[in-house]
Amino acid sequence: MPEEEPPPQPTDAVLGGTDAQPRPYDAVLGRTKEKLTELDLSGLGLEELPLQIGKYKHLTRLILSTNQITCILETLEQLSNLAWLDLRGNQITSIPESLGQLSNLTRLDLNNNKITSIPEALGQLSNQIWLSLSGNKITFVPKTLRDMENLEILDLKKNLRWLKILDRRL
Repeated sequence: MPEEEPPPQPTDAVLGGTDAQPRPYDAVLGRTKEKLTELDLSGLGLEELPLQIGKYKHLTRLILSTNQITCILETLEQLSNLAWLDLRGNQITSIPESLGQLSNLTRLDLNNNKITSIPEALGQLSNQIWLSLSGNKITFVPKTLRDMENLEILDLKKNLRWLKILDRRL
């Protein structure tokens, strides 16, 4: 009698999407505890943020890079403990004002998307240390970024052909 294969377990391969045919994330999210602090759903071909993410109030690190996400849902504002948000390599065109409410956010990576502007509300992120927006189509940088007291790295490279106004005092 042939041995039966055990059912797939939630592993880094499932979460990281390294399989040629990614498995649906619903099965993994349905089995994880709501006290989860780190979640990596990169490279799964997601076109939108999973709505279930809002219930993971303890998340401090959320990686959604290298997907096909086009917009950032307001659901993220429920993640008040979030310190690291990685959305690089998607198809995002705008940053919602609600991201300015994530007061614990220290690292925000939005490299290589299709973003054209930065909302003034990002200036409210007083704990922000690292803000990376390279490889987008940003045409304007708001002066409110100067109010980001702890900002150490602001990466805007590969926007220069689009960037028309940059206050040099940043």
